[in-house]
Amino acid sequence: MKKILAMSTLLLGTVMLVPKVQAQNDEKHVSACIHDGFGYVWSFPTLKVKGNKYSGSGTVDLGGGVIWNASISGNSTNQKVNFAAINPSPDGCTSYTDSFFYKGTATAGIAMHQFTFTGSGSWKNYCNGTLGTGTWAGTDCAHKGVASDENLEPGRTDKKTPVCITDGFGFVYSIKLKQSGAKYSGKGTVDIGGGLLWNVVLKGGGHGGAVTFTVTNPAADGCASGHTDGFTFTGTATESLSGTVFSFNGSGTWNSYCSGSVAGSGTWTAANCAAKGSIIMNHGQDPTRHQVSALKVSPNPVTNSANIAYTLSSTAKVNITVYNSMQQPVKVLVNEAKTAGNYSVIWDTRSAQINAGLYRVVATVDGKVYSTTVMVVR
Repeated sequence: MKKILAMSTLLLGTVMLVPKVQAQNDEKHVSACIHDGFGYVWSFPTLKVKGNKYSGSGTVDLGGGVIWNASISGNSTNQKVNFAAINPSPDGCTSYTDSFFYKGTATAGIAMHQFTFTGSGSWKNYCNGTLGTGTWAGTDCAHKGVASDENLEPGRTDKKTPVCITDGFGFVYSIKLKQSGAKYSGKGTVDIGGGLLWNVVLKGGGHGGAVTFTVTNPAADGCASGHTDGFTFTGTATESLSGTVFSFNGSGTWNSYCSGSVAGSGTWTAANCAAKGSIIMNHGQDPTRHQVSALKVSPNPVTNSANIAYTLSSTAKVNITVYNSMQQPVKVLVNEAKTAGNYSVIWDTRSAQINAGLYRVVATVDGKVYSTTVMVVR
């Protein structure tokens, strides 16, 4: 077993490492976490890096508490890399494969005490001979969302079925689904329009037909661009999977997020793509859009008056108030319901109660708070 691991080691994914020991002869020992396109997490407590070569042994978590033995070796000069996973309890592939091996190329090295890796290649898995083949591509654990792969997992003997779901907002979900008893789960992408694809994880089949969609914006920026960082659908659904035919009909509520905080909420309905004509369109707030996608003050600093511009993605009750440095309100600029669109309001700073200094412009939109700072000069 040890010989197989030593000869077959292959590295999948990107590695973020923290130096542990500086050994003699310029050999460095670092710990590594690797996340591949299948969601497996590879842990190498001690990765040896000497010159242009790196190698180590550890474990790989296939999910559900299933831990296999793993090993890795690579060469940063010729960029060749190998990675191996061995099932410690092989059973002839009754439920899992006996082993799988990755090989390919990767850019790897150490910069500022950090081991960097980006690689891709091919894989084979085995059950008393070769069972299947496929490709891999991966990156470090911190960037695991960028990795994706085909529907066959190297650690498992089952395939994932491609399914299509569309919701009341017109978003199209393309997911590779696998089913275990009454439960189902899968990963994929969501086309939110305009050529934008977000990542999605679907889980369902729980008590009472519970279902959850977790959608992540791959370019999350705290909602600075107007898009949310992601959203979660929760609710219930009736579903069935027969061969490659998947049917789905669900509904529930959603929350969207900006920098970890709830930015909006609403309801959703969804069905499999073949039945999309039966969907009742949801005319509420779009979960991919920040309600206030812009709150800008110009000029800033301001001497006489400032123009405060903002954009609403949906109809909402809006209050915009200016506060001084003591958090005291000095001017209410807007306090009414408004439909979706672009707006602006003038703040006249020539009032006797407006002194030079810092002020906050606070927009409260359906209970959600957004703010920006403005400097008044004389």
